[in-house]
Amino acid sequence: MNTKKQKTGKFILYLLPFIIGMYGIWIIDHARFTDAVYDTLHMYALSFGGEPDNIFIEIARWTAPLVTASWIITCFSILRNWWHNRIVYLMGNSIAVYYGAEERTNILSKLEKKGISGENKFLPAKSYILLGSENENYAFVEKNKDRLSGHNIYLKSSMARTQTLGTARIKTFSPEENAARIFWKKNRAGERQKIILTDFGKLGEELLYWGLQDNIYSPDQMIEYHIFGSGEKYTATHPYLSEISDRIEFHPEPWYKALALFDSADRILVCGEQTRETVRELLFAVPGKTLDVFDKAYSGSDFFEAKGRLRYFDWKKESMTPAIILDELLLARAKSINLRYAVLYSGAKNTDEEKERQWEKLDAFTRYSNISAADYHEIRLQMLKEQGISDDPQKMQPEVLEKLAELEHIRWCRYHYLNNWHYGIPENGKAKDREKRIHSDLVPYKDLTGEEKEKDRENVRILFSAGS
Repeated sequence: MNTKKQKTGKFILYLLPFIIGMYGIWIIDHARFTDAVYDTLHMYALSFGGEPDNIFIEIARWTAPLVTASWIITCFSILRNWWHNRIVYLMGNSIAVYYGAEERTNILSKLEKKGISGENKFLPAKSYILLGSENENYAFVEKNKDRLSGHNIYLKSSMARTQTLGTARIKTFSPEENAARIFWKKNRAGERQKIILTDFGKLGEELLYWGLQDNIYSPDQMIEYHIFGSGEKYTATHPYLSEISDRIEFHPEPWYKALALFDSADRILVCGEQTRETVRELLFAVPGKTLDVFDKAYSGSDFFEAKGRLRYFDWKKESMTPAIILDELLLARAKSINLRYAVLYSGAKNTDEEKERQWEKLDAFTRYSNISAADYHEIRLQMLKEQGISDDPQKMQPEVLEKLAELEHIRWCRYHYLNNWHYGIPENGKAKDREKRIHSDLVPYKDLTGEEKEKDRENVRILFSAGS
C-alpha cells in the first residue's frame, strides 16, 4: 500500500510542470492544444522557445528541467543497483535481503559486499533472508518457489519451532529464539541458582526453552525457574515439564505478592512487551537486586540513578545479525552429527555431498534435535575451557567424556520433553513411536544400555571433530 502511494506521488510530481505549463500556454495564452503540448514537453529538455508570457509558463520552464534531472538520477540509480546486484551474484555467496526496511538496512551493512537489497523484484542470489510478516514471507516463497529451488532461505517467523516446516532448505528464525540462545551463552547460570522471569510472553517462553537446554552443567544440579505472567497456555501445551529435573514453577499471583522470592533470587529477568513500569516498581520493591532488562530503550534518564542495578540486553539488535541468522557453524555441526549416524547405522558414505543429502532426508523435528545438540556444544566448550581441560577427545580422561555424555543425554531428554515426548515402550518393538511421541530411552543415563551410552559418547566426539 505504501509503495503504491509513493509511486502515485512521484508520478504527480513529474506531471505537475506539464499541467502548469499547459495551463499557462493553452488556457491563458490561447495557443493551439497541439502547440501547447509540444512547447510544454520541450520545457523538460531545456528547449522552450520564446519568452514566457505569464507566471505559469515561467514556473513550468524552471521546474520541468528539475523533473528531467530527477528522472536521469533515478534511471542511473536503477542501472547502478542492477549492475551491483549482478556483480555480487556472480562473485558467489550472495545474500538477498527482503522486507523490513530498518532491519534490512542493518543486515546489509554487516553483509557488506555479499548483500543484495531485494525490494519489489525477485533478484538472483545464493541465499535469501526474508524479514517481512508471516504472510509476506510465505507469499514470496510460494510465488518464487521454482526460482528458489536449490537455494537456502532464512525466513523470519513467529512460529514456536521449525518443526512445522517440511523442507531443509527453509530455515525459519525467530528473533526471540535467537536472543534467548545468545543471552544464555553470555550469561550462564550456576549449578545452584534461582532465576525469575517476569512478564512472561514470547521472549520469556524462548528464554525458558533454551535455558532448560543450555543451562546443563551437572547431573545433580538444581536450577530453579520461577515464572510470573500468563503461563496457563504454556503449561497446558508442555505437559512433560515435570520430567525435567530442574525446578520449573509458574506463579499465578502477581509478582509483587512474592517479594520474599525476589529477595532470594540470583537473577531477575524482565522480558515483557511493557517493561518500563515493571522495572521502576522492581527497583523500588527489591532494593539491592540487579535486573536483567531486555530492551535498550529503557536506559532513559528516569533510571539514571539506578543504572548500576540494571543490565541491559538489547535483544532485538543482538538477535538480528547475519552471523546469528545464518549461523553456518551451528548448521555444520548439526549436519555432522546426522551424517555420522547415517554412516554408522545406514552405511552412508562420509562425503560432503552425502552430508547434504542425508540432511535433506530428515524430518524437521530430527533436524532441530541435531541443531539443539550443536547449540549446546558451545556451552560444553566453555565449561572445558574454564576447567582447563583439553577439548581433544583423544586426550580427554574417560571420566570427563563420560560426564559429558551424561550431560548430552540430559539435554536430549529435555529436548524431547519440551516437544511433548515422554517415556514409553512402543508396541512395534522399536525404540520410539513418532505418532505417540514415546521413546524407551527417556530414562536416566545410568539406566541406558551400553550401546545407547556409546551413542551419547559418539555424539560428543562428533561435535568436537566438527570444529570449535
